[in-house]
Amino acid sequence: MVRRIILTIGFAALAASALAQQSGVPIGLPDTRRIEAFSNGDIRHSSSADVYFMVVQATDNAGQFWLQCEKRGQFTVAVAMIGATDKLQRSQVVTIRPDDGAVRKLDLIVFENFVAIATRFEGRADENASVFMETLNSAKQTFTIGYAGVSHDFEVSHLSAPRARFKALCTRQGP
Repeated sequence: MVRRIILTIGFAALAASALAQQSGVPIGLPDTRRIEAFSNGDIRHSSSADVYFMVVQATDNAGQFWLQCEKRGQFTVAVAMIGATDKLQRSQVVTIRPDDGAVRKLDLIVFENFVAIATRFEGRADENASVFMETLNSAKQTFTIGYAGVSHDFEVSHLSAPRARFKALCTRQGP
C-alpha cells in the first residue's frame, strides 16, 4: 500500500509540474499515452504503472483536476493547486459545488505544495474522495472547485461518455 501511495503522489507531483509548465493545455503526464480526448480533457494510461487518468481542464484553462485508478482498486482524486500559496502546507480546504447547489468542504492532503489529493483504497474508504465523486456526479452543467481564494468552473454536461469510458477502463483492470 505504501508503494501505491508513493506512486500516486509521484504521478500527482509530475502532473502538477507539467501543468505549471503548460498552462491552458491538458497535462501530459509522463509515461502516459492518450487513449481518448474530449473537449476539455483526456483519458490517459501509464503502461509501466498500469494506471488510468481522466484529466479535466477548467473553462478558464487555469484549473484542473484528474481522477486516477489503479489495478488493485485504488482510486485518487487530485486537484492542481497552481498559484494557491507560496507557503508550504500539509492540507488545503477545497470547496466543491455542483451547478448552483450547496457548497461542500473537503480537507485534502497537499503534496509538493501544488496538488491536493484524496485516495480511496480497497477496504478503506476516503470520505473526501467519495464526497468529491458524489458532488461531481450530481453536477449537470458546471462543477466548481475553489481553494485559497481561487475558483475554477468545469463544464461537465458532456462528460458522461468520457466518464463511462474511464470507468470501464478502471473496471476492466484485473488483480
